[in-house]
Amino acid sequence: MTAVIEKIECLEKLKTEEDELLLDVDPPTPIKRGKGRPKKLIEEKDPDAIPKPKRVMTEKQKAVLDKARQVRNENFQKRQEGRAIVAEEKQLKKEEREKEVERKIIKKAVCVKKKQILEEAILNDELDDEIPDEVIQKVIKKQRAKRATPPVKQAVVSEPEPVKSKYTFV
Repeated sequence: MTAVIEKIECLEKLKTEEDELLLDVDPPTPIKRGKGRPKKLIEEKDPDAIPKPKRVMTEKQKAVLDKARQVRNENFQKRQEGRAIVAEEKQLKKEEREKEVERKIIKKAVCVKKKQILEEAILNDELDDEIPDEVIQKVIKKQRAKRATPPVKQAVVSEPEPVKSKYTFV
């Protein structure tokens, strides 16, 4: 039994030594972890450090770049010219429409004025010499033609006579 007592004493010694060691060291602080992906650390650049030199283009690369710039500028010019042409065409179409509308308005106004003059002349039973006789005759013919055409009559369908039967019922 002495062996067991010795082992217990040894364990108690170790326990006291561990407690003394643990008292000397600060307890570990838990690491706070944020939600999501951890942020990248940004390294501060030294302002005195020499910057990395830029990559130098080869002659072939420079030639290709110049050619691409020329093509881009040509395409830009074509688009600008195309837009100018389209704008001119739109302007011409707009002017043509305006002229057409103006022409129709004038034509309508002349017709209305002629009708008005004729109505006044008919009401006053006078025909002025200002209006040419040809114009008056045309208008009168049109009015007579409108009055002369009778309305279309619908054909009346008569009911068929009832069929007389051979027998009479009383």
